Amino acid sequence: MGLLMLKVVSDRWVEKCINSLIFVISSTFVLSLIRIFFFHHYKSPDLVWSDFYPALIMGMRVDAKWLLIFLAAAWVLLLLSYWRPYFWLYTIAVGVVGQAIMVGLSLGNYGFYGFYGTPFSPLVFGLFQDDTEAILVTLWKDWPIFSYLIAWVLLTIVPVIVVFSVRKVISSATSFGVGCVRKKDSLFIYIVIALIGTIFVVGVIRGSLGKFPLRQQDFSVSTNAFINATVPGGAAAFYEAWKGQNAIKFNGGSQMALVEMGFKNKSEAEAVISKIRITGSVIEEKRHSADHVVVVIMESMGRDIFDTQNLPKNDVLGELANQLDRAVVFRNGVSINNGTFPSLEGILFDTSISPLTQSRYGKKRFPFSNYLPFKEAGYKMVFLTSGSEAWRMINDNFPIQGFDEIVGSTALSKEFPEAEVGTWGIGDKWMFDKAVDILKEADEKREKICLVILSTTNHPPFKVPDGILVNPVDPNLLPSFVKDERSKCIPSFETYQYAANALGVFVKSIYSEGLSNNTVVVATGDHNARLQYDSIDYLPHMRGVPLLFWLPDSWDDVRAKADTSRWVSHRDIFPSILGMVLGVPPKIHEGRDLFSNETFDLALSFTTFGDKGFAIGSWGAVGLNNGGQVTCMRWNGDQLDLLDVCTGEFKLMADAARAQRALSDYQVREGVLTAQK
Repeated sequence: MGLLMLKVVSDRWVEKCINSLIFVISSTFVLSLIRIFFFHHYKSPDLVWSDFYPALIMGMRVDAKWLLIFLAAAWVLLLLSYWRPYFWLYTIAVGVVGQAIMVGLSLGNYGFYGFYGTPFSPLVFGLFQDDTEAILVTLWKDWPIFSYLIAWVLLTIVPVIVVFSVRKVISSATSFGVGCVRKKDSLFIYIVIALIGTIFVVGVIRGSLGKFPLRQQDFSVSTNAFINATVPGGAAAFYEAWKGQNAIKFNGGSQMALVEMGFKNKSEAEAVISKIRITGSVIEEKRHSADHVVVVIMESMGRDIFDTQNLPKNDVLGELANQLDRAVVFRNGVSINNGTFPSLEGILFDTSISPLTQSRYGKKRFPFSNYLPFKEAGYKMVFLTSGSEAWRMINDNFPIQGFDEIVGSTALSKEFPEAEVGTWGIGDKWMFDKAVDILKEADEKREKICLVILSTTNHPPFKVPDGILVNPVDPNLLPSFVKDERSKCIPSFETYQYAANALGVFVKSIYSEGLSNNTVVVATGDHNARLQYDSIDYLPHMRGVPLLFWLPDSWDDVRAKADTSRWVSHRDIFPSILGMVLGVPPKIHEGRDLFSNETFDLALSFTTFGDKGFAIGSWGAVGLNNGGQVTCMRWNGDQLDLLDVCTGEFKLMADAARAQRALSDYQVREGVLTAQK
């Protein structure tokens, strides 16, 4: 009777669902055990278990997400097993294979961290990119392969053992009562469980009830880098490594950068640009001392909204408007790229190739980073953002590139517990409050500091943080060639005002705290606000961002050299600062020192008009394409008109733009590939 009862009960579809749920829960528990052992084995003596609890909870969510991604097919098979019982065997097989993959990746991540000191990174793919045979031999000799295999098998079958144990308990409990026997569950029960189960699977895979699903930047739960490293586990870490690995491939080596722009070699490109640009002699012997350099990259601080400031009807700048009289304002600026991270990397590394730091090449320090002269001159490098430290793996990769400290929303939330945490992090106000503290502390310690700041508040979904009330805004003041419905622009205007006001308060604090005599502050937008335009004729507006420089009070001679009517680019930021502070002249492929005698009239962007970006100046603009093809445009008032052919000055500037683009890419490719050797 007992054996018969076990068979009948095991045929019930509801029980199969219960068994499956037990399997998922026990599998997640097993993966958490691996994470716990990871923390115990690698933690430093100063860390205690209470430090680890937030990472454990977030890690369980991450493991459940990835486990159900692998088991999604098993859920479909389980649904089919109600109608065709043999699908249950396939359900079991897929479940065991999915758990085996999860355990294998987690154990691999554990071993990878022991060797490299990080979770899975693109270096893991070096197995196929380097001497594969040598790597396998090394693993065989130095790695406890059999121990890992035994652990892999045992941890894979633990959930299966748990399920069978529970089934045995249930069968024993029900063997005394015949009344519980039903040969098949009703269709109604099937439909209810199918709906609830599907919602459960989709919800766990999404991992979040917020606007965004559970994602990489959620892995930052602590200010301690090691604790954050315990969060992703094997599957999530491997996925991030795969994204980085596939992001960039330098096919064709450094020479490909020249070929793509129509040059045979580096010398040919240098000869072309040398016809109209002379560098190295335009920097005067006199240098100006500045102990602190601050580069602020504001989310979506585009030119067209910036220019609509009109009190009292439209206040998009807040306190920033009061600080512009102290600044050197270049309104005719263009962004280096059209996304936050590509622009950030473009400004810091002068690269069109992005995401560079997330690729496998980012695991070695780049020799071409724009800020390295400051690092070499003894400046402390600090990266501060109101977003997550883990966004785009900044907390892992930027220290490799020379940053001494990374501060983001996790640390800021601990320091300012009263602050609201939104979709993209903490409000910009708190970030700038921290920036003032960093500068004051450096000043007291007589430290030199180079502080790079990245804001995040002015980003969809547009919401002013902390319940702050903003001043009136009026999107109707946007130019007529902006196609957006004006009423829908109000939220973005309000967050624009909030962020700009926070920047203005920060600059005001620089002066009130007595820091203005030894601090240079540069601010710009990462790209234009997300507006739609009539046509490519309005290219300068599409990619328009202001460049703002606040220089020490005594630098009147430097200010006098600035031509604020000229066209400028993100690429001019670091050459200008390096020229003023360290007396380092820009190289021929770099941007310009905007406070020198140089009259080279070409601002280069790596995005939009052509496949390879565009260049702009008082003469017009040129789109750059593969193979050295160019498209020229001439000014027609505030817009650009296409030309049939490039001749005369347009041809000269187009060739110079091609050469500078080619040489810039060449320097990046050559530097990256050399660093890997």
